[in-house]
Formats: sequence, structure tokens, C-alpha cells
Amino acid sequence: MEDKEDPTTCVVLDGNREEGDILCRDQVDTLTEQNQDRLKLVHTLSKPSKGWTGRRGRVDEALIREEGRGGDLWLVCGPEGLEREVKRILSVMEVADENVVFF
Repeated sequence: MEDKEDPTTCVVLDGNREEGDILCRDQVDTLTEQNQDRLKLVHTLSKPSKGWTGRRGRVDEALIREEGRGGDLWLVCGPEGLEREVKRILSVMEVADENVVFF
């Protein structure tokens, strides 16, 4: 995102339990605001407060298909269960293993 000449686009699916669990929220939201043409950030909470107006639920197949369509490279980070499920979903979507990086 620092290189304004780089045309690379990115979609970040950020799943958390509660709003307070979102890491570096201010920085990530600012980065998103400054790069709206290249960066889309989707927060989803599995245990949102009543006041939460964003997406609700876990990172699941519906979210990945809806927001991640056409993705060339998938970077996945999370608990073992999430990584296992995302790997299964991407396999069903016929995403090649060499296009998926777990860290």
C-alpha cells in the first residue's frame, strides 16, 4: 500500500469474536481509508455487541466466496481450526495449493 504506483489490490477478511479483539484496528482502518481503490477490509464478529453494525458470523465459505472471488494469492493466518477450514474451502474452490500461504 505504500507504493501508490503498485496496482495490486487486496481483500482482508478479519474474523474476531468481539470488537475489542480486532488487532491494530485504528492503523488498519486508516490504511483502508487511504487506499480504498486497492484495499477492502471486511470485519466479521462471531460474538458482536448489540451495537455492532458490521458483518456477523465467522469467516466461512459464504464470506470467502462472496468477498474473495478472483483471488490470485491467499494469505491465511489464524487458529489451527480456521486454517484447516479455509484450506478445505479453497480446495473446493479449486484454488491451487501454490497460491495459498499459511503463516
